[in-house]
Amino acid sequence: MGFDRSKFAASKMSAVKKQDGAVAKSFDKKKSGTDFLRFAEGKNRVRVYPAHPGTDSFTHPKTVSFLECEVTYKKDGKEVTEMKKMPVFNARIHSGGVIKVDPTELYTKLAFRNAAAEYSDDKERKARLNPITDFKTGITAKTKWSVYADLDNPDGKSFGILDLPTSVRDKANELAIDEDEADDVIVTDPYTDPDQGRILIVTYDRQLDKAKKDPGKYYQCAIDYKKPTPLTDDQLDAFSKLDSLDLILNGAYTRRDFNRTIEALKAFDEKYEFEIFAEDEFLDTLDQISLLLPEDEMTRIDGRSRKPLDGAAPKSTKEAVVAKSEAKAKEIGDTDLPFDMALEDMNKEELEGYIRRNKLDIKVRARHTEEDLVEEIKEEEAEIAAGPVQIEEEEAPMARRKSKSSRLSELED
Repeated sequence: MGFDRSKFAASKMSAVKKQDGAVAKSFDKKKSGTDFLRFAEGKNRVRVYPAHPGTDSFTHPKTVSFLECEVTYKKDGKEVTEMKKMPVFNARIHSGGVIKVDPTELYTKLAFRNAAAEYSDDKERKARLNPITDFKTGITAKTKWSVYADLDNPDGKSFGILDLPTSVRDKANELAIDEDEADDVIVTDPYTDPDQGRILIVTYDRQLDKAKKDPGKYYQCAIDYKKPTPLTDDQLDAFSKLDSLDLILNGAYTRRDFNRTIEALKAFDEKYEFEIFAEDEFLDTLDQISLLLPEDEMTRIDGRSRKPLDGAAPKSTKEAVVAKSEAKAKEIGDTDLPFDMALEDMNKEELEGYIRRNKLDIKVRARHTEEDLVEEIKEEEAEIAAGPVQIEEEEAPMARRKSKSSRLSELED
């Protein structure tokens, strides 16, 4: 009996677009038999593989902040420890739905809130926030989109996991989506069908952006419509034995990610004197996140080991992870925040309710999209200096009543 190709299919573009709602704005090498691919200068021909059976989309977001971390490695036979910019997972995106607030995102929101209250002049406010937003020193999250792919470029041919910059992913989606203005029909993607999938051509040229200020302008995309590039049974069979991107990236957040984030943010806070670590709501949130994480640094929040990650490891179900989250929530006081629904996860009706409950000066129009409302809510809350997370004092657990110094000491241990 031949290989069953029927279990692989192109992804619905509706499923691909739905992923955007989970992302508002590196993971370790796995023993999965794959390489981690990079675009080469010039023309890159990308044959994207379909979603693994049981998953909705062929792509998965990978969101990281580049933070100054202490790393130890061997060089010339000696152990070297130094500070380096490292990609650290975003807790909200990579916790499998358990953590609704990422420490770096919250730090940034509080800094923006404080700056809005302190500076009325736009230039002064932007200058104050420049360490956070600057390309070199900044800590704001960056998202790429991981796919399994065959990559053919001037460096040769290879198979593995390729991270598409958001600009490339968006351009690919624009090429893929065939919208009928009357019916707003969204078709399946043209890249991943095992038999009819087309090559995505990505031209990478640093000279495309003469000002060299927008890396997104380094890329041009096209679809090879001349003929499909079918995948062989052998290719699909080998691919089917690898972990899905959803399994690799969803629920991958660890205590090591958390510890690195806190250490880096604390050093950043001391250097630029934002004094966010002096704020109770920030420390309260760190307390709550810490309670949700496994004690072992390399155990993922879904219970799997970060290293090695292979198909033999037990797969935690989302239900089990959510149940664990709810149990932990009871331990820390059954508070609604910060682990309630994120703005980005709300539909338009829920966002309207949020606006009414919080008495925000926003008029909801028919033309408003969910993304428009989320952006307006954030801008409005920043202007009125409203905290993004509020925890009632009477619901605070004993851990929150400790001094700031003792709580910081516990987080560092």
